[in-house]
Amino acid sequence: DWSYDKPKMSTTCKNITIPELDVGMAWFFGYLHGNGYVQVIQKKDYSGGQVTFSVPNSRSHILDFVVKQLSRFGTTISIVDKGGDTVVKTKSRQLALYLSQFKVAKESIDVPEFILQGSYDIRASYMAGVFDADGSAKNRPVCVAASVYEDYLRQLRIVLGSLHIHSKSGYVREAKGNWKTLHHLSIVTKTDVQKFADVVGKYSFKWRKDGVLRKKDRKGLDTSIATVISVEEGGIDTVYDIQVANKESFIADGVVSHNSALISLSNLSDDRMRDAKPGVS
Repeated sequence: DWSYDKPKMSTTCKNITIPELDVGMAWFFGYLHGNGYVQVIQKKDYSGGQVTFSVPNSRSHILDFVVKQLSRFGTTISIVDKGGDTVVKTKSRQLALYLSQFKVAKESIDVPEFILQGSYDIRASYMAGVFDADGSAKNRPVCVAASVYEDYLRQLRIVLGSLHIHSKSGYVREAKGNWKTLHHLSIVTKTDVQKFADVVGKYSFKWRKDGVLRKKDRKGLDTSIATVISVEEGGIDTVYDIQVANKESFIADGVVSHNSALISLSNLSDDRMRDAKPGVS
C-alpha cells in the first residue's frame, strides 16, 4: 500500500499508482538504473523524497518517453532545461520510497526479479532502457552499459545471455583518488551486434538513431582474434551434461550453453552422433 497518511492541511500530497509491468515500464526501470537518482529525505521535522532524471537535450525522444512513463505513477512532474541537459524531476516521498527498493545512490544495483522472470520482450526492453541511459552504438566495440559495480554488469550479462546475446565486461579506467574502477559491458562480434539490434534495438531510441551509423561503417564488428599464450592441464573434475525441458539452450553465468544430454540415448553405431560431444557415452 503506497497511499499517504496525509496531514490534515495538506494540499500537495498524492498517492501513487504502481503501473502494470509492460515493455514501457521495463524500459523505465532500465533507464532508472542507468541514469536515475532516487532520494529519500528524512529529517527531524521534515520527510520527503524526489526522483530525478537527466536527459541530454539531443535525445528528445528519450525525454518524452521518460516523462510518459514517470507520469504513470500519478505524481506531478517538473521539466527544467539546464543547458546541455534537461532535468526531469518529481517530488514524492511515496514514489522515492517505492523506487528506493531498486535504486539507491552510491550502492550497487540488482536487476529486479520481475525483470529476470519477465517475458522475452520485458527483458529486451529493460536492456534497451539500460542502453539508452549508459550505452553507445558509436563505441568500438558496442558499449551496452558502463558501471563501477562489476556485479551489476555480471547480472546484465545474464539478461543478455537469456536473449542469446553474448557479451563481455572489462575495466576501462582504473581506480584513482575518489574515482572507482569503471567497467564496460560490450558486444564484440558482428553476429551478436546484429542480434542486439534485432532484439533490443527495436525498443531503444538511441539505437534507432546511432545504430544506423554502424550499417555504414562495419569496422570493428567482426569477431576479434585473441592470441593463446599457453594451454595447461586443469586436472580431472566432475562436470554435468543436462537436458532442459522444452528448451534448446540454458544460461550458465551469462553464457548460453546448448544442451546435449540426449546424445547418450542415440545410436552409438552412428559415428557422427557418437563423436558429437567427447565424453558422452
